[in-house]
Amino acid sequence: DKSLREATLLGFTPTVPESGELPVGCLRSLEDLLLHIHQIGQSLEAEKKLASIVGSDSQPVNLSQWFQNIFETGWQSISTLLGTDEQNLGFSLRSASSASETSVKRAKLIDLGLRLGSQSVALLVALAPEDEQNVGVLVQVHPVGGETYLPPNLRLGLLSESGETLQEVQSRFQDNYIQLKRFQGGAGESFKLQVAFGDVSMKEAFVI
Repeated sequence: DKSLREATLLGFTPTVPESGELPVGCLRSLEDLLLHIHQIGQSLEAEKKLASIVGSDSQPVNLSQWFQNIFETGWQSISTLLGTDEQNLGFSLRSASSASETSVKRAKLIDLGLRLGSQSVALLVALAPEDEQNVGVLVQVHPVGGETYLPPNLRLGLLSESGETLQEVQSRFQDNYIQLKRFQGGAGESFKLQVAFGDVSMKEAFVI
């Protein structure tokens, strides 16, 4: 029967009521459908661009300058960004060469956009001299904005300069922070830190 194989499109709706019933008068026009499809396409394109954020166009963070109290834009004191003293976070890195030498700590706000909703996180980096050639590095990610826990399945990774994953940790349900194992590097060595959620990631390059 031809009448069972053909239909007339009266309009559309982007959502369906829980009752499953939708009055015809609530349908939006077909002109609105074309606009809605276009907006979806733009949103998908924006998400693809966001997923490829790698920070490759920016200069690497020069960690050696941190010992001279020279910090790149966006790197703040932990108390300024998180509103709490770093000792309350258990974020401590002592020098292996001398107990009298103190570490340098900084934090940066990380926004992964739509995937995390309105929640941002903070990337914390601490440095301490190991010996004359090497520097110890400790890295954590914490929630900000009054949140107690990180979103589950948030990943923090340490990458080589070529992009090889050297370490990676992932948040679980009700983790209030995640942390990489302490590592070290010599003057001039480069590495990257990656914070990722789903297929969206942010990478920050560093040089010691």
